[in-house]
Amino acid sequence: MADALRFVAMHLTTNDAASSAEPSTPQCHTTAICAATTDTNLTCAKQIKLMGLFVRDIAAANSYLAIDNVELHTEFIREQLTTFI
Repeated sequence: MADALRFVAMHLTTNDAASSAEPSTPQCHTTAICAATTDTNLTCAKQIKLMGLFVRDIAAANSYLAIDNVELHTEFIREQLTTFI
């Protein structure tokens, strides 16, 4: 019984350590919102729409953060904003 409890405890600790290497959803959301406020390729109005998109769609926020190519990044967001209501 003690071995089983040790195994479970070790497994939970290992999963917690692995998951802490990845930013949590709230952290990604906050990072994306901060990045949107400094995106010089977007007007202030588009930045506000982008923040609204991120509030509703964490996948869009994660995608925004993942794209390194500036031109592709901007075009992706502009396309997302045209379909965002």
